[in-house]
Amino acid sequence: GEAAQHRMRRSGYRYNAAISTGDSPMPALTAYRQLQAIRDRLPAYRPHPRAPQLADNILALADPYDVYWFDAFGVLNVGPQPIPGAIEAVAALRQRGKQVFVLSNAASVSKPNMVKRFAGLGFDFAADEIVTSRDAVLDALVAYPRDFLWGLIGLDHSQEDLDARGVRYLHQSAADFHDAPDGYLFLATAHWDDAQQQRFLAALTARPRPVILGNPDLIAPMPEHTSIEPGSYVLTLPDEHFAHVHVCGKPYPAIFEHAARRLAHFDPARTLMCGDTLHTDILGGNAFGVRTALLTAHGFYRDLDYRHYIGDSGIVPDHILPRL
Repeated sequence: GEAAQHRMRRSGYRYNAAISTGDSPMPALTAYRQLQAIRDRLPAYRPHPRAPQLADNILALADPYDVYWFDAFGVLNVGPQPIPGAIEAVAALRQRGKQVFVLSNAASVSKPNMVKRFAGLGFDFAADEIVTSRDAVLDALVAYPRDFLWGLIGLDHSQEDLDARGVRYLHQSAADFHDAPDGYLFLATAHWDDAQQQRFLAALTARPRPVILGNPDLIAPMPEHTSIEPGSYVLTLPDEHFAHVHVCGKPYPAIFEHAARRLAHFDPARTLMCGDTLHTDILGGNAFGVRTALLTAHGFYRDLDYRHYIGDSGIVPDHILPRL
């Protein structure tokens, strides 16, 4: 009920600690339950009468669509490894004259490094074919004064794109990190833990400030483990703090709006969002008005029966594929 959901929100960062410490045998199931508990904070699903259509691979869906938006983790790669067949599938779509893009919540990685990352995996995505929630973060920063001082969470090295725009920021290792910033950019969890979160909450309580969340994922699948992502700490903030949060990644609209602006002509019915999560890729694509495809073999649902969770959540993809 509402009381239970509220309790889960207020203790969300502690709740998710079970994922990182191995107390939960099924990180995806834990994350699924938490996403269901915060559904009121996610975009609204648009019901449609279409039953999911099963397909063997993405080329079976080549005729109805012109533009393909691919999530990265669980769709194109798992950690540092490309998913078998994904490189060939993207190349085959290109050969058919289709437009292909990556839509990733990887807010901590600069565009040049994203290009290098995918080239290293064996893909040939150009910079303008990669849309990340970092792009949406940069869009969001335009609305704030130039002298705004941001506390940067998750990254302790130089930020060329922020520097080029004259964005002022403090790294989280700074002594006055919890007092000086006018707001926070929460981009990664590499150096974040429950103790850091407690101090962060205390700082927000003492002085409410805007928080721009770059990556609303709760978890990400890796070959040997599951990583904890920034959404675990921010989407579950108490109501009084979440009121000041601006979310930039999937399933929220800002990243989709940025991707649509990359197209000379955007036709939602001819655009397919391909992802491995119901609450992020499928819900986000559906809420934005495009068609969706859930990939099941390597990502969020690799250890779960996706059919049960489609029925339980009511988030229904247009298509279901094991892999690209």
